[in-house]
Amino acid sequence: MHLTLVIPHLFWPDPDLPEIYQDLPLPALSWLLSRSTRQPQPLSADDWLAHTFGLPDQATAPISLQAEGCKPGQDYWLHADPVHLQINRDQLILADSGILSISQHEADQLIDSLNRHFAADGLQFVAPYPSRWYVRCQTAPQITTKSVHRVIGQDIHRHLPVGADAMHWHQTLNEIQMLLYTHPVNDARDAAGDPLINSLWFWGGGIWQAPTTPAYDCCWADPHLVSALVQTSGLRHEALPATAAAWFEHAQQDRQWIWQDALCGPAWYSDAHGWREALSRLEQDWFHPLKTALTQGRLASLTIIAPEMGEFTLTPRAAWLFWKRTQSLATWAPTQHAAQVRSA
Repeated sequence: MHLTLVIPHLFWPDPDLPEIYQDLPLPALSWLLSRSTRQPQPLSADDWLAHTFGLPDQATAPISLQAEGCKPGQDYWLHADPVHLQINRDQLILADSGILSISQHEADQLIDSLNRHFAADGLQFVAPYPSRWYVRCQTAPQITTKSVHRVIGQDIHRHLPVGADAMHWHQTLNEIQMLLYTHPVNDARDAAGDPLINSLWFWGGGIWQAPTTPAYDCCWADPHLVSALVQTSGLRHEALPATAAAWFEHAQQDRQWIWQDALCGPAWYSDAHGWREALSRLEQDWFHPLKTALTQGRLASLTIIAPEMGEFTLTPRAAWLFWKRTQSLATWAPTQHAAQVRSA
């Protein structure tokens, strides 16, 4: 059996915190990386997904929308994720819908107000799920956007849409923020001490295009976007078990793909302690059992993909590469230069 394991944020994204790797025992992961054949992997997690499914420019909104049970037709759709913006001096720091606990009733009220306000502009908003919103445009906007996952925990100003229509969309975003700020839904949330739904984030726009089927037999993943792409492509999809031991009980086909996102939340929100704890659990629940399976020949190959960093491939022969000294995770950690290149 061949396994590809994709782990966004396997490495801490901030190169100014090298001490995060200190006193973090990861013998199995360090062994796997040290005995692997490494190839560069410059793509972000979202770009890697788009590339894997043959989609241009992360055009995932119509596919995600269809997976919600809606019909995108041949219209242009954007993700319009509800977010919370926190003022920090002259910055607006974005927090995604994961912290908002939006009810469907709240979503419906806000969507209704957005649609009435922007009807003359040809925009139609929908919220098939409380925390996942979309907007349909009459014409395809000439903008380039960044995934919400690349902006979480950061100042939005340097991540806003760019392109010929960028200023129009910046104005639209300002109108949305003013509308949401004074909305009764947010008045109620403020009174209850809940974070406000005070902006949207546009990204992943496009017209429906059927994704290509990747060269795997099954994908194990939990995030909605990954499962939407997988199921739409015709690839078999399963929920990700909690441990490798549980996964081995059900994984039978030859080419397996796992999307492991346990490190995303802590990395997005700069939770260094949470990231270390999550990585330690992965060491125990996944890396150690996978190392054992590889050395015992239960895996014909193991490829660990760390988006924006590297692709590490091993076969059972790795057990005999005694001259490859086991090195710590910090060996492959991002440098200041690499981080500057990725953030550009």
